[in-house]
Order: sequence, then structure tokens, then C-alpha cells
Amino acid sequence: PAFERIPELVDAGAAFILPDHDTLGRLVAGGARGANVHIKVDTGLSRLGLPPEQALGLAVAAERSGMRVQGVMSHFASAEDDRELTGLQLDRYHRALGLMASAGIEPELRHISNSAGILAHGAAGGNMVRPGLLAYGYSPLDSAHEVDGLISPALTLTATVTMVKRVAAGQGLSYNHRWHAETDSNILTVRCGYGDGYRRLLGNRAWAFLRGERLMVRGSVAMDQLLLEAGDLEVQPGEQVTLIGGNGPSAVLLGALAESNAYDILTSLTHRVDRHYVRSGGPGR
Repeated sequence: PAFERIPELVDAGAAFILPDHDTLGRLVAGGARGANVHIKVDTGLSRLGLPPEQALGLAVAAERSGMRVQGVMSHFASAEDDRELTGLQLDRYHRALGLMASAGIEPELRHISNSAGILAHGAAGGNMVRPGLLAYGYSPLDSAHEVDGLISPALTLTATVTMVKRVAAGQGLSYNHRWHAETDSNILTVRCGYGDGYRRLLGNRAWAFLRGERLMVRGSVAMDQLLLEAGDLEVQPGEQVTLIGGNGPSAVLLGALAESNAYDILTSLTHRVDRHYVRSGGPGR
């Protein structure tokens, strides 16, 4: 929690999530009187927030402390596959809203839906949503047909070939020689590794895309570099290979290959990776 930065955040006009009375005390002590807060209701995720009745008390205390209750929020635990629990969470959330309304507290913003919640329940009776995985253009639902044509992956990771080397059959590659060339082959050194967030487990499992070809990642992925088997494909240093998205493998596939998931792949990219934000597609996309 950024408690030491409360004055800076107040000056920036930030709205604060308010999960408990201890946080309220810290906000007051940090000079946040008059700031907007969003009351966090614990409806079943059991991570942050208070149950409905206690959340009402927190909202009342916040207003008495000079805060403005701008929003009420919660978070689904498994909206993608557990309708019973999701329904129970919605009941608890709307109970919290009802209790606050009876006390004269009617926040302008109400939000509970994450990516799975958006696809399965829309705004779930609120007027704001909080997409995570959906912002990357991936669906958390197992049933891909439910969102077919509605979203598409938004992130592409590319990296530069820094060296091309011809190796002989039998030559071992990278640390511990976890792979040996089966035939004479061109090996591409690519400037990307687990220090950039490309998972170490993807060595000898994943592939990258270059000029219409799928090139396998060979040997152990190092901190700053990885190796691709290019066969007889003639490649020049400086060319770009696609490691995630675009014509390359999806984050879903890489997540499975890394014994994890797409969330892990997409959020593991470190500060070392240059970001370039682009707009593509037609109107509204």
C-alpha cells in the first residue's frame, strides 16, 4: 500500500480504495480528508474489504471523516465457471448497496465485474467494469465461441536477431546443453530472455515466427538471450522475430507450455521491454 504517498496522491486527485477502518485512519492521518473513496465489500473472495453490514459502517465512518464515498466495489472469485458462487456474491454486493442507500449513501460508481464477469454478466447491475485479461484481448472463459469475433489479442512481443551461427549436427546449445542439433543448422541468437519476462520454461517447448516460418526455441532460455533453430533459412542480424501474439504463439499457448497461464505470460514482461502503443482497426476499435 502506498500509505507514504498519500499527500502526493491527494494532490493528483486520486480516488482511494477503502477496504477497512485501519486504512481509513491512515488516510485521515495522511491528509486525505475530502478525497474520493471506493468502499471495498468482501462478497466471497476473502482478500480485501468487509462484509455488507460492516461495509455500511465503514462507509458511514468515511463520510463522517470528511471523505466522499464515490464508489462501492467488490470482486468476483470465479465468474468464469461457478455460477452459484457468483450469484451469491452478487446478492451480497447488492445487499451492501441497499444498506448504504437506506443510510442515504448512494455512490455514483458501482463496480464488481472483472473480465470474466463482463463476459458472463455484463456490468452486473453496476455502471463501471474493471477488465484485466480482456484489455489484452484474451478471454478468461473456456468457451471461446462465446466471444468469437468480439475481441482479438492486442499485445505483440518482438525481439531482434543479434547473431546467426551455423552449428554442426551434435553441437550442444546454451547452458547445460539441454538440446543438441540433430542436423547442421543455422542458429539465431535473439535479444530476449527471462530477464525480460520470457519464461525460462519455454526453452525447447515454444516457437517464434519469422518470415512465414515457425522456429523452435532451442536450449535453455538465458537471462538476456534465447536461441532459435532456423535450419537452412538465411537470416540477417537486425531482423525481428515475433515471440508472442501476431503471427507468433498466443499467450494462452505459451502459458500452457510454461505450465502456467496467459495471465502469467502477459504480466511477466518486465520494465526492460520497450512499449509502443498503437491504434489499429476501424472506428471504435
